[in-house]
Amino acid sequence: MTYLNVIDLDNTLIPYDTSRNYIISRIKSGDFIFFLFTILRKLRILGRSRFSQIIYESVNRCDKNFLDRFIKFQIINIDSAILNKVKEHSPSGQKIINVLCSASPSIFVIPIAESLGYIGIGSGFINGNYMHMYGNQKKITINKRFPVHEYDYNFAISDCISDINLLLCFKDYCLYKRQNIISEE
Repeated sequence: MTYLNVIDLDNTLIPYDTSRNYIISRIKSGDFIFFLFTILRKLRILGRSRFSQIIYESVNRCDKNFLDRFIKFQIINIDSAILNKVKEHSPSGQKIINVLCSASPSIFVIPIAESLGYIGIGSGFINGNYMHMYGNQKKITINKRFPVHEYDYNFAISDCISDINLLLCFKDYCLYKRQNIISEE
């Protein structure tokens, strides 16, 4: 049976929120509409899912050179300690699939994942509907793409309590916070 590991991106594999980093880089490049969207989100006038969709649509329209530089910057900031933790929980000699699963836009989650030889799953449009890969949606998507009767749910790591339902599906899991580990099974 194939072993499955699921790794969260933001504040886990990369020590910060990549979507927030994208927003800041857009504001610094003069795209001040993101400043307005951020204020609307902070005031809760704009919901989490709609805000995510706005980011996705912006990433989808942005200059390819800007996006390539942005993705390369994220890749160089991958935390090797997290990669080592995933490796420690990966049985040698077994077929293992590592999945990077994130609420961030799939447009940059997938290339980051592929740079590591992982499969990337992020927020984006599926069959014309926007899918915000947040909270329980991660569990639903992983269960659908990697049925539990076909995969050994080996290890999962995330920084966010909203991922707890996903984490609990795995034999070993880690709810991770920078500088300390909250819980490890």
